[in-house]
Amino acid sequence: MADSVRKQIRLALVARLQEIRTTAGYHTDGGLHVRHGEPLDTSQFDPPVAIGLVKGDPEIEGEPTLERTATFRWPFTARGAIYSDPERPLDLPGEDLLADLKRAIFQRDAGSEKVTLGGLVDDIEAAPGEQVDDRSEAGQDTATCGLPFVVLFQEGYGAP
Repeated sequence: MADSVRKQIRLALVARLQEIRTTAGYHTDGGLHVRHGEPLDTSQFDPPVAIGLVKGDPEIEGEPTLERTATFRWPFTARGAIYSDPERPLDLPGEDLLADLKRAIFQRDAGSEKVTLGGLVDDIEAAPGEQVDDRSEAGQDTATCGLPFVVLFQEGYGAP
């Protein structure tokens, strides 16, 4: 039996986040430690960086039936945590990690103006509320960031 559309979407998003590596041209190696939910304490990782994919509750536009799909708007937030050297507060690693999250999530499909995860979704839209907290400015050693976005996809009761 095939995975549900929602499971496929979550796995595709995690796969995108796992691409975040300096060897692939990103600023950080955040893709080495990707989790569903909040990122873990970075002190247990080498390099000390982690990404969490947090899902919200989908909103429905229309009414799906066995024969007809409806459009869903599914909110997510990609959250990151990364070591921030208190001795080097101008490095701003939280900004680097946020830039990596944006690049990975909003990477358009080849030849398309949309982000469809290879045709799995209709599009991915930015949502308000992105944040960066570079704690090295306060003498702490972990910077955090968050990138909210919305996934638009089709789902029906006959094809969940």
